[in-house]
Amino acid sequence: MASRDNQTMQAIVIVLTLLVIGLGVGLLLVNNAKKTAQARANSAESSSQESRQASNLAQSEANSYKQWMGFDEGATFK
Repeated sequence: MASRDNQTMQAIVIVLTLLVIGLGVGLLLVNNAKKTAQARANSAESSSQESRQASNLAQSEANSYKQWMGFDEGATFK
């Protein structure tokens, strides 16, 4: 049977090994979550930019129609 010192060392090595494995898995999960969040943020930003461009295009078309009809661009109709 192994001496008490060796059993303690083995227990410490096992605990530290499990800790390192747990930290590695945690790091992997956090990294994947970060990549997913960045991809979602980039997607939302590009979608927002496309919406802004479409809104600007629609406003410029509306201003062109106002000018063609003889109204000022800033005129509002209620």
